[in-house]
Amino acid sequence: MKRQILMLLFLFIAIAFSSCKKDSYDDNDKSVFDDGGNVNGVNSVISQDYKLEIPYKRLEMFLGKKFIPIFSVKTNIDNDAEEEFVIAYKRDLNSKINLWIFDLSNEDVLRKRFELETEIFHNDSFLIQTQNLFKKNNTGIALEGKSIDNVYHLYIVSYMEDDYKIVGNFQGDFSILIDYEEVDDEKGKFTKIKNVIIISKMTDSVNLNAQKKETFIWNETNNEFELLNTEEFISTSKSSIDKSILYSEANYFNYIKGIWYPEKYKKFITENAINLKDFSDSSIKYIFITENPNEIGIKQGDYVDKYIIVKMVKLWNQRPGLRLILREFNNPNEIHYRKVIDLTLIDSNLLRVQGPERFDDENYVKLPKPFIEYVNEKKESYDKVDISDFEVFLFGNFKEKSGISLTFNEDKTFFVKQNDIVDRGIFQIKKDKDDFYILFFFDEKNQILQRKNFLIKVYKDKKFFTIIPVKFEFDKISAEELKSKDFFKDEN
Repeated sequence: MKRQILMLLFLFIAIAFSSCKKDSYDDNDKSVFDDGGNVNGVNSVISQDYKLEIPYKRLEMFLGKKFIPIFSVKTNIDNDAEEEFVIAYKRDLNSKINLWIFDLSNEDVLRKRFELETEIFHNDSFLIQTQNLFKKNNTGIALEGKSIDNVYHLYIVSYMEDDYKIVGNFQGDFSILIDYEEVDDEKGKFTKIKNVIIISKMTDSVNLNAQKKETFIWNETNNEFELLNTEEFISTSKSSIDKSILYSEANYFNYIKGIWYPEKYKKFITENAINLKDFSDSSIKYIFITENPNEIGIKQGDYVDKYIIVKMVKLWNQRPGLRLILREFNNPNEIHYRKVIDLTLIDSNLLRVQGPERFDDENYVKLPKPFIEYVNEKKESYDKVDISDFEVFLFGNFKEKSGISLTFNEDKTFFVKQNDIVDRGIFQIKKDKDDFYILFFFDEKNQILQRKNFLIKVYKDKKFFTIIPVKFEFDKISAEELKSKDFFKDEN
């Protein structure tokens, strides 16, 4: 009887342990799970394979059941040797975004250090960065996004005086921009916040269309942001672009998608001033902007600088524009977004591009077709003149030392003769760069030349030409130099 009781007790313990184990977290559990253990795709911004640095089940103990992760990263914000875990999340689909910072120990959550409930609601405009803030090795967090009523919010969190503090809390009606600057001291280069610019309604202006631009800078003495200046301006545009495009990030971006060329290229076309020596496939400059995925590329010379567009922010100057916050294409895990490009439509087909480097500032236009096609057309027109002059020299009869005679007629027919053998057909002259090729199309047999395609070199002053058999291959042209033939003009 005792044995049966012990066996029943052992079985009960085993079942209980198994049940507890199901509720415990697993080191491999780094995805978002629903009740059935499946990846939860309730948040349209979070991909189906979103990975957390800390197991989801473990975080539920702190953040609540079925929380929705928006962003997470391990970083070092305070001055100790251990990393911190930063997570932005929603409690549910209808809640605002929260920020939590945890201390980590041996890759596991140790304790919560900081919590911030923001006014940010929309996921599609949300951006979080761990960035150097005010001085060297001063990493902090910047969160930006829009509230449920589309007001822009920016929060800047820094670790100072042994605690996490909200050192910046900004909001604007139209946009908020963070500008960074590069500092070069005796220990090397680093970036820091230059200023924060907020664009809002000018509520006390007599002009209902007026906007207010506030510029804030960091006061190192007081450890706080202070207002540097306030400007009133009226954002106007003389272009024919509809305002629904100019005042919406999504519509603005959709309008400027495509390929843009330097403005001077349009002038080259209209003035017929394309210099063929300056342009080839590899030397043409342009920028391209694509959607799905959102990317921008800048082609200069034979290389392309390509960036992933992390966030779009409206620019408000005399003309509305768009700032693209960029991530290096070859560094997809980057969370320090130091590169930006500012795009401003000066007119419906004139785009000012500033960045991503400090001195990059140029106007671009869209063309009806790729610029290389204009270059090729110009080249073809020049080639036609060169080919025509080339053909004029060939008209007539030429003889080769072995007794082969070759006659070209103005109607593009030819015949080649050796003793009693005569081959006939039509010929065609082609030009590739600085080389000319002659192609023979025979009516019947090709008994004398035994080749159809030749590189042809003309020596007008000596009144002869040389043909060298060639083979046109996929990526090259092979010449048989040893089988060349010289034909001299027959003056008789």
